[in-house]
Amino acid sequence: MHHVLRRCLAPLCVLLALCCLAACTPKDPAAAADFPATPARYRAIVTNPNLFALFGDAQSTAMLSIGTDGAVWRSVDGGQSWQTSEAVTEQQLSNIVRLPGSTRLVAVGSGGAIIRSDDDGKTWQRLDSGTEASLRGLYALPDGKTLIASGTGGTLLRSADGGDHWQSVDSGLSAFLGLVVGDPQHDTIVVAGEHGSLLVSQDQGLSWLRMQLGEDVTISDLIFDARSGMLFAATGEGHLLRSSDGGGNWQVSQIGVKDYITRLYADPHSAALYALSSGGDIARSLDHGVRWSRVRPAAGRYLSRVLSLDGKTLVAVGDPATLLRSEDSGKTWQLLDMAWTKGIETIAQDPHSGALLIIGPNAQIGRSVDGGKHWSKVNEGVLDYVHGIAVEPASGAVLAVGSNGVVARSNDAGQHWSRPAQVPAELPYLFQIGWHQASRQLIAVGGKSGHLLSADGGQHWQFSGTDNAPTYQGFVIHPGSGNVVLYGDGGALGLLAAGQFRSLAPFGESALWRGVVDPGSGDLWLMGDDGTLARSTDAGLSWQRLATGSQAKLYNALIDSRSKQFFVVGSQGTLLRSDDQGQHWTAVASGASAGLNSIIMDPKSRALVIAGDKGNILRSEDGGKRWQAVASGTSELLRGLTLEPGSQALLLSGRGGVVMRSDDGGKTWQRIATHSTARIKALAVHPATGNLIAYGDRLILLERLKQ
Repeated sequence: MHHVLRRCLAPLCVLLALCCLAACTPKDPAAAADFPATPARYRAIVTNPNLFALFGDAQSTAMLSIGTDGAVWRSVDGGQSWQTSEAVTEQQLSNIVRLPGSTRLVAVGSGGAIIRSDDDGKTWQRLDSGTEASLRGLYALPDGKTLIASGTGGTLLRSADGGDHWQSVDSGLSAFLGLVVGDPQHDTIVVAGEHGSLLVSQDQGLSWLRMQLGEDVTISDLIFDARSGMLFAATGEGHLLRSSDGGGNWQVSQIGVKDYITRLYADPHSAALYALSSGGDIARSLDHGVRWSRVRPAAGRYLSRVLSLDGKTLVAVGDPATLLRSEDSGKTWQLLDMAWTKGIETIAQDPHSGALLIIGPNAQIGRSVDGGKHWSKVNEGVLDYVHGIAVEPASGAVLAVGSNGVVARSNDAGQHWSRPAQVPAELPYLFQIGWHQASRQLIAVGGKSGHLLSADGGQHWQFSGTDNAPTYQGFVIHPGSGNVVLYGDGGALGLLAAGQFRSLAPFGESALWRGVVDPGSGDLWLMGDDGTLARSTDAGLSWQRLATGSQAKLYNALIDSRSKQFFVVGSQGTLLRSDDQGQHWTAVASGASAGLNSIIMDPKSRALVIAGDKGNILRSEDGGKRWQAVASGTSELLRGLTLEPGSQALLLSGRGGVVMRSDDGGKTWQRIATHSTARIKALAVHPATGNLIAYGDRLILLERLKQ
């Protein structure tokens, strides 16, 4: 994937966003503000988590949605608008329950995460679960204080005080236990999962009896039907297990579906029982699962949820972007066009307004007020990996581009995102975006030797490209002429000058990954694979290859003739230095064997700092002659060195949700909470607000707090 290869190009996008400051007037929405010289404090908001579950009940007007990055989204107006609760974990949350007769909510997730809310989901507290297992199953007993949670490695947890404290219960199993339900009519609890795991407790979860199933049997779903008082369990192999005595005895029937059974659903308005499959099947039983009829309305599509509105009207959802509707109790189904979604994880009905809600990847939320016939986009989300961000100075809008041709726009400094009004269809991967001051346009580049231009703040775009042409990985702008040099795979070069684009002869055959500008001379520099390093002294019209003596991938450079700083970093610990304005280059011992991705000079101490793979941070106080390793506290890939507005502290980002700051010129580093474990490529700075936007797998707004 291109985003794996382009390890260090993102800092250029940060610089381009900051370059717009020179063009801002005091009236510009994006004009630079004066920020305190002290280090800032931030509140992290993951703006596009993957949402997995919806929760609502008659006890409260609040609807909740949970997902990756510890996300808890809350709506009190039937899903028309959503607020994000402050995250207390970075783990993925997968299940949520309310304690009966209480305002307390409890949610569980990966990494042993258990969180609790006593104010209807407004604020949350993380609890000590005593485990790092991934928790999936969760059940609250009718007594209002006992909870059972289950997960990987045969994990079973029990709480007798409403979730304040948890104790491990021996399940006798090592398999994944992802399902927990209770049978209140028989006062039993049933836990199920992989490798024939089916456990029953008759003493509120203190002890468990294992039912004998074959090791090759996986329970894919488990439900209790209040109308019939029966327990139902589906196996991935298409069998149905039925129990009418709280799980003590089970009868087996055939559902008649070949594909994996993903979901069981007991219609609360009728006697119908439904089974969904990974291949698009919907099976229905009217006799408590003994006999089944089957339809296949969505062949090849993964169905995950079905919801009955009145016993007659049903809506089923799944991937990819699948939504089915039936008006005859599931006999026939209509497939609706949901092309605006990437996928649909689940569906729920707000018990107060009656509105239907769907959620999915990247915080996509849809809403219907007519029983699922028509849908509106409540939150569009930003899909896929974001490679670059830029700020348009006239409006202050923030633009993001990324994989699969994603283009997104935010009018509120990165809090909410939507697709612009007019974006060409079937765009290629886009790797960089920036502001071109000379033409007062936004420019983005990517696959098909393509470039996008927008003259209205990113609302409308024009694309120019050629199928099967090399990918442009980035561009660099000459400060004097305004010429834009595009560079990329196979040494591809292009030139955008005076509004006209033309291809240039490829610069060798090696991929070019990075372009920088010498702020002293205005010279342009390119670097890439096989030790390739090139300089242009005529605004990109011609290029000179410079001998580096290296075959490494060159990722980044610090080029500044004013301070006589000429350094290039790359793979396998490569560090090159020039003492004659870049004419000749020599290797410097970095002491690192892993890739070095980003380099910066601290403006206060004049120390040089490098960030790289495996948590490497290097620092030099003698102009780059000698380098010392600095403790980073992480083993993640680090990159994206930049400066914090106001304090001029050093900032860097990396994989694993890492954002760090140094207030002492790179000697020591402190984590800034992102509430995410996603890969972060770089940080962009919004000049008017001072907000940081961490981008990559997620778009994380680090909202600058008032001091």
